Amino acid sequence: MFIRTSDNHKYQHWTDQELLDAFREYRTEACFAELFERYVHLAFLAALKFLKDREQSKDVTMIIFSKIFDILQKETPKSFNKWLFTIVRNECISYMRSHYRQYQQRQDWEKNQKSEDFFMENEGFERLIDRSTPKKENALMAAMTRLEGKQQKCLELFYFEKKSYKEIARLTQSSVKQVKSHLQNGKRQLRRQLLAFSEECE
Repeated sequence: MFIRTSDNHKYQHWTDQELLDAFREYRTEACFAELFERYVHLAFLAALKFLKDREQSKDVTMIIFSKIFDILQKETPKSFNKWLFTIVRNECISYMRSHYRQYQQRQDWEKNQKSEDFFMENEGFERLIDRSTPKKENALMAAMTRLEGKQQKCLELFYFEKKSYKEIARLTQSSVKQVKSHLQNGKRQLRRQLLAFSEECE
């Protein structure tokens, strides 16, 4: 990806600005390949300072240059190296936020699942909200609409969108304690309705 070939040597002595202008005007990918060769290592080192992980930094660096490839076809920065650092910083911050949310969610689940009672209850509830058939899907959606507003929202965010307690608290403007209460009460009400539906269908 973006590798310099033997035909690209003529661009090695061009300035960054000349390469940027030629790439934008003529879509000369060899010009972009030259910019990539000049700055990929610096972008990687900058990402590494943020992420502290070589493999993650490699992945983010490739993502960055893929995005830059598209951006440079529409606009030309005045100072490529400074602009590149801004892109690296923003992309790393976004990456860290995304992975922190995933880590936080995993921590919430692991904390809950240390309790055998919770694990058994939750496992049964996961089976109860199965949406593998249209009939089950319709029953679940009908039961969800009968829940109190905050209970419904918390269940949707936790089980279907896989949000953490803290994320749900922020999205619903509630405390973490209130979120847990809404989840517990919502699960109880939803279970009753779905079990009643199952009995009717037998």
